[in-house]
Amino acid sequence: MNLARTPSLLFRQVCMLAWVGGLFAARHPLPALCAFTLLLAGDWPRARVPARFVLLCLCYAAGWGVALAALPETPSAPAWVTGKAQRVTGIVDDVDGLPDGRLRIMLRDVHPVFPEGGASPVVTAGDEGDGSEAEGLPVDVAEGEDRADSRPARPTVAENAAGRGEGAGQPETARAGSHLPPEARAMGGETGRGVQPAPLAPPAPPLPGRLVWTWEHPVALPLTGQTVTATLAVKPVRGFANPGGQDSAAYWQRRDAHFRAWARDDMPRAEVTGAPSGPAALRAWLRERLVDTLGGPQGITRGGGVLLAILFGDRFHLDSAMLDLFARTDLLHSLALSGQHLAVAGLFAGAAVLLVGRFTPGVFLHLPRRKLLFVLSLPPAAAYLWLGNAPPSLVRAALMLLFWTVLALADRPGVLLDGLLWAVGCILLFDPDAVYDLGLQLSALAVASIALSLPFAAWLHGGGHHGDFRPGTAPPLADVTGSTGTLSTGTLSTGTEGISDAGGPDTATLRDGVWQRVRRALMLMALTTLAVQVALLPVQLMGFGRASPWFALNLLWLPFADLVVLPLGALGLVCEAADLTRPLTGPLLMVAALPCEGLMWLLEWMEGAGLLAVPAMLRPHWTAALGYGALVVAFASLPGRLFHFPARGRASHHAPHGATSAGTRLAGARAAAPCLPPLARRLLPFALALLLAGPVLRLYAATDGTVRVSVLDVGQGQAIAIDLPGDRRLLVDGGGFNSRRFDAGRDLVAPALTANRSPRLDMVLNTHPDTDHLRGLIHILDRFAVDAFATNGDAPRGLNARDLSRVLARTGMEATPMYAGEVLPLGDGLGLRVLHPPQKHRGSSNNKALVLRLERDGRGLAVLCGDAEAPALRDILRSGAPLKAEVLVLPHHGSASSLLPAFYDAVAPRLAIASCGVDNRYGFPATGVRAALAERGVTLRTTGEAGCIMLGWDDGGRGPLTLDTSRNRGAADTSAFGE
Repeated sequence: MNLARTPSLLFRQVCMLAWVGGLFAARHPLPALCAFTLLLAGDWPRARVPARFVLLCLCYAAGWGVALAALPETPSAPAWVTGKAQRVTGIVDDVDGLPDGRLRIMLRDVHPVFPEGGASPVVTAGDEGDGSEAEGLPVDVAEGEDRADSRPARPTVAENAAGRGEGAGQPETARAGSHLPPEARAMGGETGRGVQPAPLAPPAPPLPGRLVWTWEHPVALPLTGQTVTATLAVKPVRGFANPGGQDSAAYWQRRDAHFRAWARDDMPRAEVTGAPSGPAALRAWLRERLVDTLGGPQGITRGGGVLLAILFGDRFHLDSAMLDLFARTDLLHSLALSGQHLAVAGLFAGAAVLLVGRFTPGVFLHLPRRKLLFVLSLPPAAAYLWLGNAPPSLVRAALMLLFWTVLALADRPGVLLDGLLWAVGCILLFDPDAVYDLGLQLSALAVASIALSLPFAAWLHGGGHHGDFRPGTAPPLADVTGSTGTLSTGTLSTGTEGISDAGGPDTATLRDGVWQRVRRALMLMALTTLAVQVALLPVQLMGFGRASPWFALNLLWLPFADLVVLPLGALGLVCEAADLTRPLTGPLLMVAALPCEGLMWLLEWMEGAGLLAVPAMLRPHWTAALGYGALVVAFASLPGRLFHFPARGRASHHAPHGATSAGTRLAGARAAAPCLPPLARRLLPFALALLLAGPVLRLYAATDGTVRVSVLDVGQGQAIAIDLPGDRRLLVDGGGFNSRRFDAGRDLVAPALTANRSPRLDMVLNTHPDTDHLRGLIHILDRFAVDAFATNGDAPRGLNARDLSRVLARTGMEATPMYAGEVLPLGDGLGLRVLHPPQKHRGSSNNKALVLRLERDGRGLAVLCGDAEAPALRDILRSGAPLKAEVLVLPHHGSASSLLPAFYDAVAPRLAIASCGVDNRYGFPATGVRAALAERGVTLRTTGEAGCIMLGWDDGGRGPLTLDTSRNRGAADTSAFGE
């Protein structure tokens, strides 16, 4: 009997999956409906029963209704939220360490601080901030963040009380801090740089939800439960809206964070008051002791920073470049607190089970070894949950362990898949919106892929010859050790293997047995890693746009992380908590940090050798993810059908009683005959249709003859994609920020360009080398297949010049200057005419920017102006070049310096577009620009408000103009701009 088969689901579990599909339908109805159809097809033998079919549909509808009711709404901001810096106060809800020396602080009950008897918040001289926070950037980065060349050490709990006059009666950890700079010590009771003591005014309403505050290079460490008063510019959270991009605003909405703030150093002049919660204070104390132990004269080492991230999930002492290396080798998951970290709980539980077996083996008569292992793993798992501050990923893993324990105690054999479904169901029952959490999706898919790979694991462990093995569980112990505890090599164990003729142990046999265990363990690890990578491939491509070829490094790193780094690090923390064992802390942590340091050396060597350059990849259509999933499930049902996994050496053992040898051969031939199981036969047609949907849509878009211009949402910058008939594409500018962590090209432009499209461009044009137009292009030129690169002839400076030169040297491309009068032929009557600058033009960088006109047989479709200002626009008017066009991308993002009504009259557009950040500090588009356009009846759209603005002309540019936007998909029509 071949038991290497796909784990089956109970009907109630299928109903739960239907409910989950309904939850997903609230935001993605069509993908959810397709997934529900696949579920019905997979379970059709039961779903075709009318009563069960109706029940499944009701579960789907119920999930949809629950999700619609649970969708978070964007609250309106109180009147005091103006985007200007002001004194606010709030209670710390959570604190996370971020790379490059940053803290992310979640505040609740945030109020403004009013002067006594006053009606407006306290804003004193110097409180306005430095204008460094960029409009539209994610909450954890800011445009002016690169000014500092060094990163100070993380502040300690001791520093929170500095300068507050609270030394008396406080714990020792709250009285130190004299080494802080004077301005940091003056944060509290002493008045520093215009900080005015002022009581709260009751009428001010608090912020709805929470405020997420990113503090770069902090001078204090607020803890959960404390009150913080600081000078912050509070703004609403708003993400970018581009096709293929992720909605960061929705992520923060799920965390009930609707407002953001950013500050650096002592800029916020924060006052930390009140006592932190006991668990938070103890956790901070342990973290500080670990940092002190690992730190040397030069501060904490790289290996120590990795160890800190693995143990606490605290990435404060890492940098973005280091994390990028982890991401490009598919090792970043090892730094996230998750089920892998709960392996420490399993190791401690295993050690406890061994001690029980050694000293009180009678316990096994009441609680078998396997059940005891699950039970004893819960206390250390709970302790690690507290140590890691209970992030969602660790909570998910702990819930799965809890349900696996309950199922094991109930003598349920299929604990792996069942525990996963129970945990996911529990999470979604209390938080239905979590179904959109990419972390939950990845965790669930990873565990499910391991469960589906277990039929193959059973074959590795002996061919599935035990009648009570249900896939979805770990292989039976007898498969690994034999019926008597000795290693089974595929033959019946008699219990005498490994015994020499003299009655003692056979050393050679035992040595071979150890090697067999190691070999099988490595094969299982390789199989599990491969299964997870295969299952997550479409999700990784859709979410991150990359799939690392170096995932096999997990086989090298994870054994060290699970068996050396995590256990020794956890032992070091335990030793630190007791005076007698404290001398052991340093050696344990140092040894635990060695593999981390070795890994960093290896990754840096690979980067220097050019081995980690990962090209951009096509981000598949959502249909591909569903089709791929159906294909994986169908493939997992094949063991024992299309692939015959014989029970090695056991054919005679499994022969039916009384069967002849001829009959046995005939039965074996029938069992080995290739055939598709029913599940695969039902799913494969759907999988094939879904996998073909993306290529068909891509082919249609390339051949439908539509000219498309997409003004991408890149914040305070500009990036314009032009799609032409025949699958030709151009990119004009790529946006950009002064940020080490957030790359507009990698994080905004590339996802939009590779959404069901190959990463290839016929030409990239840079209007001028300012950061907000050029910086994002460097990633595109480096990772995309680009045929040509054109500029205005101006050379960039500084970091942009260095990085661009490196990329051009590596790719062999040259920057070709373009000047007024040139026309770039695009085929079928289409062309891109250069209106400005003329050769040898003298002027500022903005006034030398390329100004382009997209035209079809003389008909102007769009004029793209870069950052040209009024002097350049006057030169264009004097040149007499044709300017009339239906769309005008406003010069210089709609600034007043580019306001020239005569130019608007010459172009005579029906639609004007300003590429700018929402609520930007420059006030773009300027009031005068808005008024001039309104006076001429020109419709104005901004990327900050509308998201990506998508224009189209069908019939190769001959048809009428159509408009659509990312924030209003499907609701646009030509009447929006005058028809």
